[in-house]
Amino acid sequence: MNTGILKGSLALLPALALAACGAPASTGQASSNVISVAETPALTGTIAAAFSYSGSVAPAWTVSVVPQASGQIIDLRVKPGQTVNQGDVIAVLDHRAQDDGVTQAQANVTSAQAKLNATLAGARPEDIAAANATAAAAQAAVKNLQQGRPDAVAQAQAALQAAQQKLAQAQAGGRTESVAEAQAKLDADQASLTKLLNGPTPQDVNTSRLAVEQARDKLYADQTNLDAQVGRGIMTKEARQAALDADQTGIDQANAALAQIIAPPRSEDVAAAKAAVNGDKQALAIAQQPNTGADIGQLQAAVAQAQSQLQQAQQPGSAAAIDQAQQQANAAKANAVKAAQPYTSDDIAQAKAAVDVAQASLQAAQTALSNDTITSPAAAVVSEVPVAVGSLVSPSNPIATLISPDLEVDASVDQNQVALFKDGQPATIAAGGVSSVSGKVSEIAPAADTKTRKFQVKVVPAGASALRAGMSATVSIQTGQQNQALLVPKDAVIQRNGQQVVFTDELGRAKMNVVQTGLSNDTQIQITNGLSPNAKVILPGSLNLADGDAVSSAPGPGPVTSNSSPSASPSAAAASPSAAAAAPSAS
Repeated sequence: MNTGILKGSLALLPALALAACGAPASTGQASSNVISVAETPALTGTIAAAFSYSGSVAPAWTVSVVPQASGQIIDLRVKPGQTVNQGDVIAVLDHRAQDDGVTQAQANVTSAQAKLNATLAGARPEDIAAANATAAAAQAAVKNLQQGRPDAVAQAQAALQAAQQKLAQAQAGGRTESVAEAQAKLDADQASLTKLLNGPTPQDVNTSRLAVEQARDKLYADQTNLDAQVGRGIMTKEARQAALDADQTGIDQANAALAQIIAPPRSEDVAAAKAAVNGDKQALAIAQQPNTGADIGQLQAAVAQAQSQLQQAQQPGSAAAIDQAQQQANAAKANAVKAAQPYTSDDIAQAKAAVDVAQASLQAAQTALSNDTITSPAAAVVSEVPVAVGSLVSPSNPIATLISPDLEVDASVDQNQVALFKDGQPATIAAGGVSSVSGKVSEIAPAADTKTRKFQVKVVPAGASALRAGMSATVSIQTGQQNQALLVPKDAVIQRNGQQVVFTDELGRAKMNVVQTGLSNDTQIQITNGLSPNAKVILPGSLNLADGDAVSSAPGPGPVTSNSSPSASPSAAAASPSAAAAAPSAS
């Protein structure tokens, strides 16, 4: 405010008080009652309204790359500032143990497939042939008894040889593959018993403790993430609580597993493991000698019967002998049918299931191996690499931070301003040391922040620029423009009795004009109704003038013009939009 105007105003306070109280103004007032005021003409020009906000330049997204497995880094292929494409290798963990796991899993698949092939192949030809021979010999014995022909002797001799051959096979022991399978199970259960008695290894304990830490880290991370989602209104509190309850269950399960590993073996567990070993020993013994004493006895009896049949062939027996021979023939025929189909559909299904399990284990081992090679999930720029070759990492430790090559600036917009913005609206971005960059509105939050009650509006540069993530920036978003607008200084508009008024100098008398306003910026405001172009507007508007007061023009600052785009703070923008106004021209 002009100091000369202040002094004049202070000198005329009594006159102003009278005018404010409604004292009539006399045309013959002394010159000492004339108020000296600064004046400027109301001119037409162009005014553009825009809101300005402070913020920071940030990447469109940030990703923390974490390994899916724990291990030691043996190869690190990125550094800060490096550009990577999707699928590029970031780091490689020590994978020797995983290589061994894949080899073992492949061997298990081969073993299970071999057993399935043997099951599908059915009985061995020699077993079928022996059973058929026994059945044929038994039937021949019946015929010999019935016919008493000379060739009955030969048939009885063949039956005897078949029975002796089967007895010899039974006494020789079980099949080699069955013995190997029983031995492998015994070895595995014996190893489990030994491990149970010796207690867990340090690696087992560390792995269980790491699982507990990972479960806790997941709970903490989910709390932060889900709270933010609830705050943005994209998740309900009930869904958030359900997710956190699931995380707590994971922690409880990990703690239970750790407690089970650390706790000494229970007597019932040791007893069960010993029982399994003893059972395996019995199974191995059965595999080595699948035929019981009773089976051997039956085969020996069959040999004896064959010898008796030979004697009967040499001297045909009675009707009772023929009937007995027929029963034996029927039994031999049933045994031949069973020998031709030794495996049931359940046996085949179990063998197929074993192959599926082995293949699943192989897939899991291959996945574990692939997890030791960490790749970039998207095209990005490496922002941070907090590890080095030799570092021990886990799924809870990021090994690199990637940022999007696309930048943006977030502006917090008051709820009474957000309706002025829309996608694609032009904007400018200014940052320290960087020329003003053209941009546009790319996203408007559908809901306000529950704490600040402000909406996030994202502004992105229109093309390549010198902006860098982390820079402090000011964005200016244009919301409107008016050409040939009647403009007055912003200070000239005051409030009287709930109305906006502007005082003008009408032939030496102050006239109070009720006006309507439009767009404004830091210095000027548009008058849409109540004032004529080139009217002598009295400045500043805060003077306590009354309608009809005598005034005289004093030297003032002259017309206020603006030729550049404004850069207002968010607090100033909250009161009224800032604008870029061209120099007004008289109409």
